[in-house]
Amino acid sequence: MGGQDCKAIRLDAKGEIEKFLTNDKCASGTGRFLEVMAQLLGVDLEDLGRMAARATAPVTLAGACTVWAQAEVVVHLNAGRPMPDLAAGVNEAMASRIAILARAVGIEKDVCMSGGVAKNAGVVAAMEKGLGMPLRRLKVDPQLMGALGAAVIAREKAGGNRC
Repeated sequence: MGGQDCKAIRLDAKGEIEKFLTNDKCASGTGRFLEVMAQLLGVDLEDLGRMAARATAPVTLAGACTVWAQAEVVVHLNAGRPMPDLAAGVNEAMASRIAILARAVGIEKDVCMSGGVAKNAGVVAAMEKGLGMPLRRLKVDPQLMGALGAAVIAREKAGGNRC
């Protein structure tokens, strides 16, 4: 889950791609969605996930588009809804859009989330809840996984020699 797009990939036992899907709805389902919502709420992006953990009644955002979701958040803000409930609603909206992609590729026994969005504990928790299973945690910064994968492929294509 990155800033500009989101991909769901199912791998076979050898690690080869079996099925691949990407989001098709503007910025919804991307890190950009979270950036826009954090700015609207007046909080740092890094705080959006932690804030959601304090929610008591998360709002439901029906808009599948970032612009419509923004309008919904403004309505909730004007109604005086607590910030943690808004943050949780934003994270849950993001996770529900991505869970659709995950289910479409077919969920196997292990699900892992990479990309910068995987740093948001609120989205991770909402994904786990939505999928009904824990996500595997990465031992490295999830934002670096794409770059690390590209480096491994480049090294393999160079015959395992140092680049």
